Amino acid sequence: EMACRTICERWNGRVDQQSVIALVKEAHKQVLALHNRYYSMKTTVVALLSDQESAAWAHVGDSRLYHFYNKKLVFQTKDHSASQIAVMLGDITPDQIRFHEDRSTVYRALGQEGDIKVEAREEPLPPGHHAFLLCSDGFWEYVLEAEMEEDLKAAADPEEWLQKMRARLKQRVPADNDNNTAAVLWLD
Repeated sequence: EMACRTICERWNGRVDQQSVIALVKEAHKQVLALHNRYYSMKTTVVALLSDQESAAWAHVGDSRLYHFYNKKLVFQTKDHSASQIAVMLGDITPDQIRFHEDRSTVYRALGQEGDIKVEAREEPLPPGHHAFLLCSDGFWEYVLEAEMEEDLKAAADPEEWLQKMRARLKQRVPADNDNNTAAVLWLD
């Protein structure tokens, strides 16, 4: 909650890579400020800034951003996790990352000690339909990228797209899953 509040309240309307990095770093400081001798909190984060002409996004951990252009997946963030490293080394396939034994080992998180390295990107948005999905690992683990694209093509609006993906998630997720946050944005 602190990370979300910090990013939303401190955004000055600028849409560029440095702005989104600064917002995530400030959120990291605010999460660190909540630590005391009894507990320390950590969270992953994915943030998107847009003004309809461009977009800037950043992430830390294994929460992801997916960018679809004209209803085709064109970009997704890479996790800061042991299982992502296994994919990069060729030890497992991208499909195996979802339920890999080390998927919960995250190397970057807001609230970790010291400074945080934020991965960010800035892109102009050419004319056409842009759809963004921002979600936690408890969401993307159960909804495949091809299904995200299929549901996007079948949806009339952002709410319907999210509902279609949530229906898939509901059929697959274990009862104790409490980590399936997702938000969508469409830009035309």
